[in-house]
Amino acid sequence: MRISSTEASFPLPQETQIAPALEDGAVSPSFADVLGGLDREISDGDARVRSAVGALEGGADFDPARLIALQAGVYHYSEVLDLASRLVDRAAAGVKTVVQAGGP
Repeated sequence: MRISSTEASFPLPQETQIAPALEDGAVSPSFADVLGGLDREISDGDARVRSAVGALEGGADFDPARLIALQAGVYHYSEVLDLASRLVDRAAAGVKTVVQAGGP
């Protein structure tokens, strides 16, 4: 595999937050805000991975810095997917508990 300094056409991962940081006395984000942040993170990660795969399939050569950035982006994407999976699992378990107890 040949690695060169050719610029790739996929976006590099950026520092992001799933929910905004809280300041003193601020109200925590709602569940819908957190889910919306996860949705954006998953969509952005999916687009970055698809773009990188398309560039590689098209014959693009990535320099070492670009490859490390791609690795970091894929890792971040997998962490967000894992968080979303755990969140859905816990929410489903909570609904199951409420339904088994007879509901509100």
